[in-house]
Amino acid sequence: MLRLKNIEVGLVCLVIFISLPRFCAAQTGAFPAFAPESETTPEAEPAPADARKALFPTDEGEASPGKKAAFPVETTGLPDEPQTTPAGKSLSLEEIGLLLGELNLEFSTLPQRHDFLYQADLEDQVLELFFSVYLSEDGSQLRIRAWLDALPANVDVQDHLLGLLARNTTMKQGLHFGYNAETRRLLLETVIPNQNVSSETLGNSLVGVSREVADSWKLWSTAAWATPVKRVVTKPELDSRATDFSNDIFEMPVRR
Repeated sequence: MLRLKNIEVGLVCLVIFISLPRFCAAQTGAFPAFAPESETTPEAEPAPADARKALFPTDEGEASPGKKAAFPVETTGLPDEPQTTPAGKSLSLEEIGLLLGELNLEFSTLPQRHDFLYQADLEDQVLELFFSVYLSEDGSQLRIRAWLDALPANVDVQDHLLGLLARNTTMKQGLHFGYNAETRRLLLETVIPNQNVSSETLGNSLVGVSREVADSWKLWSTAAWATPVKRVVTKPELDSRATDFSNDIFEMPVRR
């Protein structure tokens, strides 16, 4: 009897042993199992600092090649150096003479100036004026002067000179009337900076002065000044302040 039980137990164990692999295989298909597709590769080396920096906006003016900043970034840097304009070319007295030659003007040269006769062809008239072009002592300015009439002698010119001074306040900048004590002549001149002066610049200045001479002719022309206004003096018949009375025309009061 005992032997039969042992045989039964052995059969059961045999059946379990035979069925166990199938059961395990079924259980394996029922649940997912981790199975790496490929062998584990070592972690790649970290990217260089420049490559990582390109992924983020920076304060640099241009983004790294192939990368675009995520949002606009204000660029900062050193302020731009101010651009300096080179100073204009200054003319010498000899070079001023060359410009006058380009304008077909014959001139005579004196210390610091050129003298010449200029014919101004204006819209309604033609003027011939005697001009001088002065170079200032420091060479920074040109004075373009038209010589006008001489002051008449023995004539009160105060009111006329005041009229010229008043005219100075209405003319364009740089133009003004003046007086030369050596020649006793009135003058009208303009002053321009001695920088990049061309023959065209000089010609325009001559025309501008000539036009003002024509417009202000009544102020500076002294032809009418030379004829003094006759003063009318009325002599009183009797002046009580006189001490010489002729023909006893006035009798002092006498107490009686």
